[in-house]
Order: sequence, then C-alpha cells, then structure tokens
Amino acid sequence: MAFEDFDWEKLLSRIAAGTCTPFIGAGACADYLPSGAALAEAFAEEHDYPFPEGGRDLSRVTQFMAVDHRDAQFPKNAMTRFFDLSPMTGAASTFRFQREQFQLKKPSGRLNGLIVDRKIPRFAEESGIHSVLADINSTLYLTTNYDDYMRRALVARGRNALSDFCRWTPQLFNTLSSPFDNGYIPSESKPLVYHLHGHASNAKSLVVTEDDYLDYTAYIAQDLARSKEGKGKKVMLPGFIRTAMTDHLLLFVGYRVRDENLRVVLRTLWQTLSPSSDQLNLAVQLSMEPGNTSAEVERMRVYLEKHYEISLRLHVYWGDAREFARELRKRLPASPGWANP
Repeated sequence: MAFEDFDWEKLLSRIAAGTCTPFIGAGACADYLPSGAALAEAFAEEHDYPFPEGGRDLSRVTQFMAVDHRDAQFPKNAMTRFFDLSPMTGAASTFRFQREQFQLKKPSGRLNGLIVDRKIPRFAEESGIHSVLADINSTLYLTTNYDDYMRRALVARGRNALSDFCRWTPQLFNTLSSPFDNGYIPSESKPLVYHLHGHASNAKSLVVTEDDYLDYTAYIAQDLARSKEGKGKKVMLPGFIRTAMTDHLLLFVGYRVRDENLRVVLRTLWQTLSPSSDQLNLAVQLSMEPGNTSAEVERMRVYLEKHYEISLRLHVYWGDAREFARELRKRLPASPGWANP
C-alpha cells in the first residue's frame, strides 16, 4: 500500500527544500547482501552455536562468538571481513582479507555460500534504492549498515561523498578524529554518509553483539547529556548529525517493524530532543511481513509516544525497498546532473 498523495507531496516538498535526510537500513541491500537473519544462521553454523533459540538473531549469535573465543573483537573482525567487498583472492573457503588469509571451518557451509553470493551493484546503471536516494539533494545520509553502498552510489552520480562513523566508544572517541574536527561541512556536491553503528573499514567501530548495543545506548546517552550541559565540547555524535536527526524529515528505508536497529535509532532520536522540541517527523518504508498491519503500526506509534513522551508524525509506506524506489523515482523531478566539485 503506497502513501496517500498528501504523503508524497510532503516528502517531495521536503526533498526540494533540502530538509529530508535519508536513513538507510539493511533491507535496502536485499538484492545484494544477505539479511541479518541469514547471516546469523551462517555464522551460527560456522561457529557451532549451541542453543536451540536465537540462531537467527545476529546480535545473539555474535555475542556467543565473542564469549566462545574470549575476545569481544572476534565477531567484529568476522563481520568486517564479510562486508569488505574488495575482490577476493583464491577460493571463497580460503580468502585473503587485506594482508591476512582466512580458512573457513566449514568450506561447504552457509557462510561460504553467502560470501560467494555477495554483489556490488552497478550504481551508474541500476535504479535501486541507493541510486534513487543519490539523486536527492541531501547533504547527509544516515545509515545503520556497515557496507559502503550509499557512498558508492553518490560517487557514481558525480557527488564527491565522504563516509564517516560514530565514535561511540571511549577508545574511538579519544583516538580517531572526525572530518568535522577539521571544519568539514557537508554539501550537496560533497555529502556525508554517516554510519551510526560503524563502518566495515574499522572493525572496532561496529555495533554487533548484544553487549555492543547496550554499551552503544549507554555511551550515546552519556554523550548527549554531557553535551547539553555545555556548548563547544567535543562530542561522539556531532552537532550537524543531531540537527538533521531532529529538524529534518527522516526517510527510513530498509527497516522492519520489529527491527532492533530501528528501536535503537528511535531511542537515540528521543535522546537528542530538547524539552522545547518534542516532535519527530518520520517517513518510513516498512517491508510487508506476516502479522504487519496498519493496526500494528498504529499500536507502535501509540507505544512510542507513551514510552518516549514524544509526538510522532509518522507516514508509512507498506512494501519492499524496490517498490518504494520505483515509485519515488517516478515522482522525483529529472536528475539534477551533479557536477564534480
């Protein structure tokens, strides 16, 4: 079920005004990368996950991997190797990542198959959701994905995009500088793709395990509370990002009603609100799943308003990301023909 005409009109007016910020989830990559559930099952098989429940929950499976190897970094490294999409050397069961070579425990297992099946879209030729979003005149693209697809799509459109990620741990915060530290201001010709839950280029940045999600929520909450006490302090979540999250229409694409990433993001959004700004403006593309109904979305809205004490302007498009991309493409004006800066 598509938006009503007034929903599309509002979305397109925000896009034209430059006050629409796309928010990309894993479902946007469904044609090229496995779902979180499929990846969880593959890692569960590869690492002999022993429990009868939770084998399709990526955060639970990676938590087991961290505990089983007595190394919190182990599942992050495994995830980084999977989402690094540079050409592999040799067979999939023995492949080279950067300067290291890795041997899968189960060469004929699911993980091997998922590695072989990974794809990189031809962004200059295809009309998928990343390519459509690249034609929106946004200066900022937010994502909870680890992959580099959104930046690649922007570059294919002649936009000199940068990628950055949230410095959500004290180590990342204290040791890695941000483009914002050097005076960078995102623009239409040089936009930013900001990875809230980390980027595959830096394993330590990834929010993967159950412990990671708990720590991420706690660290970001502390950061937001600290920054509200005084202006000018260095912060984990830069001011430019916060402003876009609270003042713009957020266009969520590639999420599910029960998506853990979506719940964490909504909590982060709530934390960014000031007492005088108690309303979030969201347009959400939600995939159709068993049990998903308009009544369920209304229950979700009421719950969120009660839980977070905020008012939601919620516009929901029911359908997969491909359908949404096709409809949005038809309604967008002609491609602006981005010039290289």
